[in-house]
Amino acid sequence: MDGGRWLVRFTERRQADLTLYCLPFAGGTAAFFRPWANLLPPWVDLCAVQPPGRQDRWQEAPHVALAPFVAELADRLATDLSGRPYALFGHSLGGLLAFETARELRRRGLPQAELLGVSARGAPHLPAPRDRLHLLPDEGLAAALVAIGGIPEEIRRESDLLAFLLPTVRADLTLSETYQYQEEPPLACPLSVFGGDADPLAAPDALHQWRRHSDGPVQIHLYPGHHFYISDFLTAVVGALATDLSGTALSWARRGQASHSHRRVG
Repeated sequence: MDGGRWLVRFTERRQADLTLYCLPFAGGTAAFFRPWANLLPPWVDLCAVQPPGRQDRWQEAPHVALAPFVAELADRLATDLSGRPYALFGHSLGGLLAFETARELRRRGLPQAELLGVSARGAPHLPAPRDRLHLLPDEGLAAALVAIGGIPEEIRRESDLLAFLLPTVRADLTLSETYQYQEEPPLACPLSVFGGDADPLAAPDALHQWRRHSDGPVQIHLYPGHHFYISDFLTAVVGALATDLSGTALSWARRGQASHSHRRVG
């Protein structure tokens, strides 16, 4: 594990052309992205984000506000980047965190992402849902998580396990549901937006409104299913993301050639 326990690499691809930083959903862990390591092409270095409050970081308090989370993650990424092109991807809450991390890195004057991938998250400028899950009592929150596919019914019946999991989920939902969008210029990088066509939390129209947040090309990828459609279409999603990433390869090559030409002339 790298980056002060924030960053997890399941395979070593230090010679890869691009690093893909992936952020999990509310209550999720870096392990959610472990299967991706065998699905991504070898030129992509997969690096999953492990937020505090889960797995080997379970003794750390999870963040309940977005700004401190993003600032701390940006510190880790700034150290990890080492000048290599990178992209960001996140599912659900992870999509929002990826977006705000991209903006924070831009505010710091660091190189911008080659691509931002967002899954199962409506555009950030849209009003928050009226249902505030983080305010529900434990039983109500557990029922809501089962309903959207966030946890299986079996876990709901395991009171000890549920008592261990819910505080982290509640903290993440607090972060998500108290988020307040602040207007900034659109990102310059392409956007790849993914979602389920029957997701009650991120309807197709809300996904299409991500177009407002990039001056680059925006690809919308819809699949049959609900909020966790990605579990049924993982190979397809990773393949589509890899294709979109490969579309930026020409821009890397052009920049590299321009830099090489400049050095020769100078």
